Amino acid sequence: LEVTDAGGTITTDLSSLVNDADADPTNELTTGVVLNGTDLEVTDAGGTITTDLSSLVDDADADPTNELTTGVVLNGTDLEVTDAGGTIVTDLSSLVNDADADPTNELTTGVVLNGTDLEVTDAGGTITTDLSSLVDDADADPTNELTTGIVLNGTDLEVTDAGGTITTDLSSLVNDADADPTNEYNTSVILNGTDLEISDAGGTITTDLSSLVNDADADPTNELQDLSINATNDSILISNGVGIPASGIPLSSLDTDEQNLDSATLTGSNLTIYIENGSPASVDLIDLQDADWFVESSGDVATNINQNIYTNGFVGIGNNSPGLALDIAGDIAFRELASNTSTNALSNFFAGTSNTSFLTFNGQVSDFTINTIAQPSDGKLLVLQNATSFNMTLRNESATAIGVPVRTMTGSDLILTGQSTVTLIYSASENRWIVLAFQDETTLDLDAQTLSLINDNQLTISNGNTVTLVDADSTNELQTLIVDRITDSLYISGTNGDTLMGIDLNDVITCVIPPQNLTYATLIGDTLEIDIEGGDSVRVDLSSLGSNDLDDAYDQGGPGVGRIIQADSGPVEVIGGDGIVVSTAGLGIGTPIPNIPNGTPVMYFSPSKGAFRAGGAANNRWDDASVGTYSWAGGNNSLASAPYTFAWGNGGSASAENAISLGAANTVFGVSSIALGTNNQIGGDQSVILGTNSRIDEFNTVILGPDNYARRRGSIIIGEENTTNGNFEYVIGADNIVSRTNGIVVGFNNVSASEFGVIIGSDNSTSNLSRTSYVLGNNIELSGSNEVGLGQYNDVNVPFSQSWDVRDRLFTIANGQNAGNRSNAMTILKSGNIGIGNTPEGLNPPNLLTLDNGVADPLKINNLATDNTLTQILVIDASGVVHLRDIGTLPIPAPGPGTPSGLSVADINTLQQTIQQQQGQIDALIQQNQDLLFRIEQIELGNNPSNP
Repeated sequence: LEVTDAGGTITTDLSSLVNDADADPTNELTTGVVLNGTDLEVTDAGGTITTDLSSLVDDADADPTNELTTGVVLNGTDLEVTDAGGTIVTDLSSLVNDADADPTNELTTGVVLNGTDLEVTDAGGTITTDLSSLVDDADADPTNELTTGIVLNGTDLEVTDAGGTITTDLSSLVNDADADPTNEYNTSVILNGTDLEISDAGGTITTDLSSLVNDADADPTNELQDLSINATNDSILISNGVGIPASGIPLSSLDTDEQNLDSATLTGSNLTIYIENGSPASVDLIDLQDADWFVESSGDVATNINQNIYTNGFVGIGNNSPGLALDIAGDIAFRELASNTSTNALSNFFAGTSNTSFLTFNGQVSDFTINTIAQPSDGKLLVLQNATSFNMTLRNESATAIGVPVRTMTGSDLILTGQSTVTLIYSASENRWIVLAFQDETTLDLDAQTLSLINDNQLTISNGNTVTLVDADSTNELQTLIVDRITDSLYISGTNGDTLMGIDLNDVITCVIPPQNLTYATLIGDTLEIDIEGGDSVRVDLSSLGSNDLDDAYDQGGPGVGRIIQADSGPVEVIGGDGIVVSTAGLGIGTPIPNIPNGTPVMYFSPSKGAFRAGGAANNRWDDASVGTYSWAGGNNSLASAPYTFAWGNGGSASAENAISLGAANTVFGVSSIALGTNNQIGGDQSVILGTNSRIDEFNTVILGPDNYARRRGSIIIGEENTTNGNFEYVIGADNIVSRTNGIVVGFNNVSASEFGVIIGSDNSTSNLSRTSYVLGNNIELSGSNEVGLGQYNDVNVPFSQSWDVRDRLFTIANGQNAGNRSNAMTILKSGNIGIGNTPEGLNPPNLLTLDNGVADPLKINNLATDNTLTQILVIDASGVVHLRDIGTLPIPAPGPGTPSGLSVADINTLQQTIQQQQGQIDALIQQNQDLLFRIEQIELGNNPSNP
């Protein structure tokens, strides 16, 4: 379907809508309409009907030309038809109506069959009609009923199907809806001597008809005749006729089908005349062309090379068959004017004095703007080239007081980057420089817009307005063709029954009116109705095209047609107990996944990849190259790009085989790894994160909790804000750091730098040089290897070696109060020495057992029965039991071979007895010694030492 109006021609393929239920593609076709002599023969599959039209022919004077219509002129809104008998004028002004002063807003700019949707567009928007339910083809031949072409060729409508082409002249149906009733009219048709001059708003075309003149008797008037109608006896009278009865030719007895000359068109030099239901006849008028040039305004033939001249015909330069007003075969040059280098905003910009100017900007050093351009003569063309690397801006409808504003036709300022051009034309009627075209390497594409139909009667366009569609009455615009037998005229009725236009059939000429517009196309039930402005609507019953077979809908018309369900009236439902099964031809077989527009909600299953997607995505994450085989992704912008991956949520990705991402912004690029939560990252294989803002760099690692970081493999973290830097480390708690291999930490804020170390508690630490350290408590600091610390705030020391050294500590029980008061209750060295107390010897015991608390009596044994004398001692028996004994009760062993040199046991006993006997003297000596010490002290103090 080719629909042409002032905006151009739009072609639409309607082949998918054709149906012929009886499987005979030709039995309804009219196969021929022929005017055979004076017989009209109309043929279809049922045969040929012949009508004798000979009674309508009359040429008694044997002159085949003196009855010809010599001119048909639309003069303003008057139709003037001229023949040898004179001119008949008909006023057509009542047919013109354009209240909104816009000559284009009623034009149909597009008729498109989009799949099975018929979209008809004009300035008011687009009307979409779903025709999918009408598709059917009972004879299994999808092409034999197809209308293969509908072309509006000039004012001829050519409809082609398998039976051939039928041509209908629509020129008589044309009307002009803009506020200028004359701008498309032929303003005059003048026979100037033997020159036929036809003028319209585009100029005058002159055709030499001298070769058609035949007047052998040199009397230009004696062949003229007048037609008149005798109403009394219903006859046509021709004056000066030869062989015509005085009573005229009676018409009342004629019972033949009326025929009209549809139109007469001049294509190039070829004049074609069309007759209703008959074949057209053509005459080549090439020999009648004239080559005169005329002086402007006067119309006189030019005689001087310096005169301003014009021609009514086409002008060719290097082309002997011009098809346009100026048709040039070869190069054409616009000479560049002086370059402009100003970077200030340009107002009333001077663009040269010739009718066509070419100006280059090549000296600007920054972006520059053109506000207005100086006023030239009407129709001046101006080409501006921006040869700089900066932006050139043309202000749209600038309010600058001087100069002529620019209309960019985009509704906003036109910004052109470097190396761009723009072409403008000056319209004196609008006093505007109008942008005709521009070329810009960054602005070649306009923003896409979307048409939508709301409530079946409002058409809206994105970023634009909303219009209410025409009424739902499919008949109130219909018109009827009427034959008036009394006046032998053909009329078209108006919508209210009035007569809009009449054609006198006796003149045997068709009025050529400017083109008409299709006013609407609508589907009423199973009936498609198309209406043309000023003419009859056409209805086609499409009920036999219906089909509910989804496979037929998919296959109809070839690949790509019938594969979209426009679900805008409720969801598509699958009911029943059988569900949906999608079978495939094999992995990798089938059409690749199409590019999904960023941000578009979509759900699809790709059989060629076995992949499923539901939700929306950006950055091409759901295009074919980003979809892994047998993968699933859903939510917003989830990426499952590797085989067997699963990504669901918001912004997560699974880009290694068998990876899973659930939640938001997780990144999994480790094989067979799983991230659940938010903003987690897994770079290692066979790893798992359940939490937030956690990270795994290597394989076989598990994190449960937020803000954790495992840098090496084989670790387990449970808690929050923990960090492991070594292999095979295990952490439970918060804010812990494990730096060496095989470390275990349970608690809070611990730092384990010991290899194979264990910490249980809080705020503890082990040295990064140590191995196999164990801590249970809080605020314990161990620096040596193979060391155990219990308690809190231990005494901190520096080991002699990180290997085994008997001088280093093995076991510590700490009893400090705070960081400024650290102490040990017990210290065991690797030598086995045990120190009890927080003194230097208690912390580094020189003996097997050192008791040193820094004061007297470091050892006390309770529950021993003593007499508070100096005659008792502790005795350890053979069983290792400690006893308290009086010295006198102890047995004195006899000397024997086992007696050591020196005092024997007997001697010791004797010595003890002697000491006891001399105890009084010993006590006196002690007292004397104390007196002596007192006197020395007094002397040192400068006192009198005489008195103790």
